[in-house]
Amino acid sequence: MGEQTMPLEWVARILHHAVTHYSHRDLNVAVSSLAGPADRNHKIYQLIDMYEKAYGTFPHDRVHSTMRVYLDNDRLPAQRKGDRPGHTTVKRWMDACFDCFAPTVGTYILPSALLKQDGRWYACASFDVPESLGFGNLFTDGLRTILERANDSSCLQMIAQGGGLRGLHGTVPEEFTTTRTCGGFCASCSLLSDKYREVNGMSPAEPLPVVPTDALMTRLRPATPTAP
Repeated sequence: MGEQTMPLEWVARILHHAVTHYSHRDLNVAVSSLAGPADRNHKIYQLIDMYEKAYGTFPHDRVHSTMRVYLDNDRLPAQRKGDRPGHTTVKRWMDACFDCFAPTVGTYILPSALLKQDGRWYACASFDVPESLGFGNLFTDGLRTILERANDSSCLQMIAQGGGLRGLHGTVPEEFTTTRTCGGFCASCSLLSDKYREVNGMSPAEPLPVVPTDALMTRLRPATPTAP
């Protein structure tokens, strides 16, 4: 859940639903909090305060957190824009997949999925995840169906077993990975995923369905309690 656009009260409500409806064996919850280098203020404290005003004691034993300070890539000599002109090969990007946050926020193990606020579920935590790694909408397909689709994906299995995009070496033509260039990890992921589908005779990935805002609010709105 990206803090840039999602109100913190929504995040608090989702956390409360998660910890009250599922045990620690069913669902693990993590919050990654990045602070700017100028003030180093973390929104996690605002989130905790908001949660406790609405629901009571914050579930520290259920919500795991990481707190780091964001540093712009331009601050690091090896990461200046002049050194990253967008002409890096797909092969170089895929060999470093899952390490993309290390220069700025430290070594970080990405969660294995991204759930957008409208229910779309992707098998990667990056906000720029390609549509080829989308496996359904939580509100229309259900979590079990989505997980079954993800588990049946041969491309995703190779990525997981290989520790990132490097797991796709040998599944797409080497000429493609060594000659095609792009500007980042997510762009290389999209190119590799599309090429994998093409090589294996699969149809191109289509965008996941979006639940309209009105319908989404209806699904999220708590049911009115009935009189005893």
